Amino acid sequence: MADKRKSILAPPLLLLAVIVLWSGYWFVGSHIAGTAIANWVTRENDNGRRWTCHDQRIGGFPFRFELNCSSVSIEEGRITASAGPLRAVALAYKPNHVVAELDGPAQATLPSGQSFNVTWLLLRTSAVLSGGRLERYDSVIEGFKATQAGAQESAVVAQAANLETHLRVTPDSPPETPSFDVAIDGKGVASPLIDALVGSNDPGDLMVRATMTRADTIGAGHPVDNIERWRLAGGKLSIAQMKATRGRIALDARGELAIDDQHMIAGRVEGSAAGIDQILGRSGGLLSGLVNLGAPAQGLPFALTFRDGRVMMGPIRLLNLQPLY
Repeated sequence: MADKRKSILAPPLLLLAVIVLWSGYWFVGSHIAGTAIANWVTRENDNGRRWTCHDQRIGGFPFRFELNCSSVSIEEGRITASAGPLRAVALAYKPNHVVAELDGPAQATLPSGQSFNVTWLLLRTSAVLSGGRLERYDSVIEGFKATQAGAQESAVVAQAANLETHLRVTPDSPPETPSFDVAIDGKGVASPLIDALVGSNDPGDLMVRATMTRADTIGAGHPVDNIERWRLAGGKLSIAQMKATRGRIALDARGELAIDDQHMIAGRVEGSAAGIDQILGRSGGLLSGLVNLGAPAQGLPFALTFRDGRVMMGPIRLLNLQPLY
């Protein structure tokens, strides 16, 4: 009789033990998550960046860790930015994989006093961390539009129907100094700066496939800090293929880029461009003469050098660059 009673009680007692242990794990994990967020905010404040998660709540019991903010904001010197609600979720059994969604609209003000409004339909990111290092990152933004506050409604700074970014650790890359495979795909990309250059307001598409060395320098923290660590480690972006189409203009390029000591893009990009006669025609001088020579059907070959804050085509200076940060 006693053995029978024990056999009857064993399953519910085992279930109760599992519930107690799992509850303890979740509450300890949520406390650790809250402490980690608080410590990160403190470090950012020490570095002059004040992040605020308004009405912060941590929940998700029993199977998820959830961070909810009614809105988010950041102040860094004379730069301010704010956005709508933020939701970040990690499964309790896989806490190193975080998926986050941020709602718009967002506002940003630069030291120059210029203000911008940004809207989007969807902004979702996914990140997998291991030992403080980023292993995988994915982001998608749909219906993106940035306009300058106070300007005419038609003065759109940039827009994209869809923009996706994917990072993966390159297979067989050294564990100590891994590389990232990078994939960027954009649909319906447009900007007045590009409109003025190509003489068309048709939206364009973009595709980039590249490899970024020294991925070990990329991890948690402010993007600028990550970029600077990457630069100091000698990181490079090797572009295997970059394709851009806009109307009848088509660009196919490859190259290698880095960031120099002045925080400006440095390197070389070469390839071919088709349908650029209207661009060359606007350039005048030597470049416009290329129009009269005619371009091969597969496109006009080109080579651009980024050096000392300038974009050069041979001896011809095309553009002056500004520091990235």
